[in-house]
Amino acid sequence: MVMPGLDKGMRGMCDTELRKISVPFRLSRKNKSKVWKHIPNDEHWLNFNIEMLEVEEWSLEKQFKFMDLNNDTYITESELIRLAETMRKEFGKAWTNEDIDNILAAKYYITYFDANGDSKVDFEEFKQIIERDQASMENAAKQKTQMAEIDKTKNAKKIKPEKEGRKRDPGFAWILDFNNDGIVSIEENEMADQVFQGPPAILPIFSKDEL
Repeated sequence: MVMPGLDKGMRGMCDTELRKISVPFRLSRKNKSKVWKHIPNDEHWLNFNIEMLEVEEWSLEKQFKFMDLNNDTYITESELIRLAETMRKEFGKAWTNEDIDNILAAKYYITYFDANGDSKVDFEEFKQIIERDQASMENAAKQKTQMAEIDKTKNAKKIKPEKEGRKRDPGFAWILDFNNDGIVSIEENEMADQVFQGPPAILPIFSKDEL
């Protein structure tokens, strides 16, 4: 169960830190659901005394283990579907685009990462594809910076930055960034349900030296 107000109140906590957090009822629930039926609707506050035992640094290994639900060292379609269902239960929904089909998304994900064609993803495949995409994202960021510098030179007036979308998520939603620029744009999110009906534009193909 995720509580938006509690999540916000815990941001920035360090190891062994103690913090008292008060959450108003308006921030006590993500949306209407049976999970929240015991939380009052009136003007109440929920008070928490939180002790942060440990803050673990994110890594590819931990991300892979999080998605490998049965700990067999592989990510499969069935595990991704179960993961999406768990996200829906705990967060209210798995995808911002509610038209996305979990089965199609899972198939797309496996095809995107499955370099050896065995219909499942091991850690080496996962690592290779993530690192490949991260390299593309770095190049896209450099190009964007260069273009911004050119625009500044041409235009003396300050240009209001465009709303780009949200930062790419390293989990199941990694596949939403279709152009590998590190940002899941509104357009990419809206067309995802259609894109997932076909194969990925970028396939996990490497040279023999890379494998």
